[in-house]
Amino acid sequence: MNIRHERPDPALAFLVQAPLLLHTSADQSHAVRGWSPEGFEPPEDWPAETPPCATLSIPFQGVFVSFEVALAQDGPGGFVRFQGLSGRETQVLDLFHGAILRGEMAPVDGILKALDKPVDLVPMTRTEHDAARPPARAIPRALRAGAVAALYGAAAVFLWGALWSPAWERMNSIPLQAGRIEAMEPPRAAPAAAGAARTGPALVASGWIDGAHATDIYLGMAARLRVNVDGALVVLPARVTAIRAEAAAEGPARPGYTIRVAADAAAVADGPALALRLRPGGAAAIAVSTPILPDLRKAAGGLCGRVLGRTCGAAGGLDRVPAALPVVPEPPGPHPRDPGRARAVAPDTAPAADLLVAYDPLDLAIGPLPDGD
Repeated sequence: MNIRHERPDPALAFLVQAPLLLHTSADQSHAVRGWSPEGFEPPEDWPAETPPCATLSIPFQGVFVSFEVALAQDGPGGFVRFQGLSGRETQVLDLFHGAILRGEMAPVDGILKALDKPVDLVPMTRTEHDAARPPARAIPRALRAGAVAALYGAAAVFLWGALWSPAWERMNSIPLQAGRIEAMEPPRAAPAAAGAARTGPALVASGWIDGAHATDIYLGMAARLRVNVDGALVVLPARVTAIRAEAAAEGPARPGYTIRVAADAAAVADGPALALRLRPGGAAAIAVSTPILPDLRKAAGGLCGRVLGRTCGAAGGLDRVPAALPVVPEPPGPHPRDPGRARAVAPDTAPAADLLVAYDPLDLAIGPLPDGD
């Protein structure tokens, strides 16, 4: 047995003894042993002058895989190197060389992949083709920054409109259920203390809300009234004018409140025409603005339970409490739009406690709705 120790070089330098056929001419071929993907050691019958090119044949399961190679020798009797190999040819040599080193047979599909797969090596230096092409003009940095800022701005607008806007609307308003138009009230004079008069008819609508969500609703609270007029959605600013405790009309009996709002129909450009096209009983969408004050709401509910011995909140303050407590109105502020206040005073037998509910001085209806209204 002839044991040969190879020097500790990279895997490409390990020489294997499996024979390759190298055809240097039409009638002359050499069996090459001791080869690697880099080249081979010249056999004993190798000519003194190395030919510039030859045909390399690799035996594979009774057939030969052949391709042209360029040869270059490192001096007389030195190592002969392969030159001008394409990416596919290099892959075929690597495949056979690695299979022999691992002691396994190269599979057929591996040969086909190595021959068919476009594995041409990417040149790491500038080629003549690259040098012939004109240099590309770079976009100015300021223009690129502006384009990126515009893109992010458009994405922010989209996200705000599609995602954050409904979430913000959900957190800052309370929608009422079963909204309907009740009547178009004629212009009315405001209280003397307000010093102003209505300038147009009031569009009155009402809706129902569950009692669990009514603790943030009070008289004079800002609201939005949406009505469909000839296929067009009209949004009118409104105010809460009355609150009445009433159970749900449909489904299981649930405690809740009927909220009445009044909107100034003259606030829109076609106020008179709007009044003519709206009919009582039509559908309406009502939403009241609400401050997010969960801690104050809990504190107010606890105060009512300890002082008045009943469950109440901002929505029920002028609905149930005035039935047993005197209500003392207070004049509004110096500005015509300053809200007035109605103070529900606790009896002398209970600790001092006041419930304040703001209302708009331009709204006349303060307190619960009369029965049958």
